[in-house]
Amino acid sequence: MAITVEPIAVSAKKAGQLLSVSERTIREWAANTDLPTLKVKGRTLYPVEGLRRWANEHTGNPVEW
Repeated sequence: MAITVEPIAVSAKKAGQLLSVSERTIREWAANTDLPTLKVKGRTLYPVEGLRRWANEHTGNPVEW
């Protein structure tokens, strides 16, 4: 039986894919809104659960991935 492991945090590119926006939009939202981010060894990552909560709060539509 194969085990699937969901990522805890993703790149701006993957975050954009999850939210159906560009990588640039993700970076702008991170700079100008309360979009959650993590810094890991100088790299900005986006916590998947935080993205889900943020999208639910800002769109009013439940987000399911």
